[in-house]
Amino acid sequence: KFGAHGILTMNDLFSKMPEFTSWLIDVRGVNMDSITRKEEKKWFAQFCDDWNTCTMPDEKYYDLDKWNKANGGGDVHTVHSGDPAAAYASFGLSDEAQLSAQKKQRRQLEEEQRTIARVQTMKKQLIDLKSRDQRGFNNLNDQYVPTQETFASLARKRKHKENEDRIKRLGKYSTNYTLD
Repeated sequence: KFGAHGILTMNDLFSKMPEFTSWLIDVRGVNMDSITRKEEKKWFAQFCDDWNTCTMPDEKYYDLDKWNKANGGGDVHTVHSGDPAAAYASFGLSDEAQLSAQKKQRRQLEEEQRTIARVQTMKKQLIDLKSRDQRGFNNLNDQYVPTQETFASLARKRKHKENEDRIKRLGKYSTNYTLD
């Protein structure tokens, strides 16, 4: 029976990390975050020994992905991908939780579709406005198009605004007013 599931060596640590982590937590009661690299190697040597002699307490430690799929969970790569939404949606949920997650995902998809439809409608309205009233469209377009302004152009605008305000206050031909 030795090697019935294949032979593991210390070089297989990264390829068997999900199974090893599960075994370490479930069988040995050790959290992966609380051990040093040296202890990790020691524990993995024991894992390899149990693997090679086919003395694992459960079949899931030989192929966690296969075991998860058979028991209503997702695949290991999705669960360990770092995407919590994917892991939540696919890993061992009860029927009610799966249904709730599906409903939530459906609602989000519908909301995205409504948003896309609104944007498309606004685009069509802008195109209609452009074809009916070119001048109105240009005014609307000029209001909302961001421009690249430099410090000098902003200073000129401010100076121009100050001059306009001064003319309004003091009059066009005031003796105190000088053009710069």
